[in-house]
Amino acid sequence: MRFAAGGRRERLLPLDMTPMIDIVFQLLIFFLTTTQLVRTAREVLSLPAESGSEEARTGSGAVTVNLLADGSVMLGDRPMALEDLSAALAARRLDRPEDFEEAALIRADRTAPAEALNQVVRSLRGAGAVGLRLAVDPAGGRREASP
Repeated sequence: MRFAAGGRRERLLPLDMTPMIDIVFQLLIFFLTTTQLVRTAREVLSLPAESGSEEARTGSGAVTVNLLADGSVMLGDRPMALEDLSAALAARRLDRPEDFEEAALIRADRTAPAEALNQVVRSLRGAGAVGLRLAVDPAGGRREASP
């Protein structure tokens, strides 16, 4: 009887890293793209300083309306005139009704005219929004330095 001299043979399995690299690049592209989309939806505004709920709900499908200091409106990332908001919301309701299943978010600058805010609320109610949320700054404009 002859026995193998080495006792144990090592297996050499080829390890193909190409699919792993593809997945990593796909994830990288996904996160970079979604980060850019979130930034464009978040216009830099001076929000009213009020104590409010600390919850940071960012419904991906919810309607977000930004009311700028000069009274102009941005629906998502599209600037538009205040008079065109009702028509744009009605068109969006037809195209994507799931966006209106959550409460709409109004982000109004603290120096925006009150009449413009009232018009935004009327437009959202007319479009069939189930509820409204008004974004506030609970810190009151005081930003703590991050370490």
